[in-house]
Amino acid sequence: MGQRPHYTVFEINFLGAECNCNYLRCSPSEHELADELIDLYIGHHGENPDYMNLKNYPFSGDITDETLRLKFEAKNSSLTRRQSPIEVLHRISRNNSWNPEDEDILAAVNAEEFYELFKSESGSDLSDIVNICLKFGRFQNSNEKQQAISNNSTEALKRIARESKVNELRVRKFGVFLTEENHAEISDVTDKAN
Repeated sequence: MGQRPHYTVFEINFLGAECNCNYLRCSPSEHELADELIDLYIGHHGENPDYMNLKNYPFSGDITDETLRLKFEAKNSSLTRRQSPIEVLHRISRNNSWNPEDEDILAAVNAEEFYELFKSESGSDLSDIVNICLKFGRFQNSNEKQQAISNNSTEALKRIARESKVNELRVRKFGVFLTEENHAEISDVTDKAN
């Protein structure tokens, strides 16, 4: 009885993708077929950085095929443009998900930049992005980047609150108070009302 051939199976199945790239590598002809399928997939989805960034794929660690990784990385690096913080926040708001690059981008935003960003937004968009920024600090095991996002956005909100009494009231709805005394006053008023 001969040795069984070595099979390596990989699958890329991005949600919303119109085609899947499933392939099996066993013999040289199957290597060519696998490479052809990768090229077809990239040709079909190659202009969309979300499909080319393997970090967006929840099981990217399971993709060990070097050819696939190299081709995707090459295509992704040719497409990648660093999104602005506001673009990242709007995308997080729409998708309710983010990746490590999003945290890198938002952690690099200082309090002054968050101030300008918050002042440029209005309505539900503003509420959504403020809540996203503050949410990073509420995770039980938040990392340094997540804490930086929360801390810098909180400082920006406090600056906005100091501009007027109305702004102070607006900022309170996010759980941000200028001082602990302000927080205690609100708690006392709320307790007396109940």
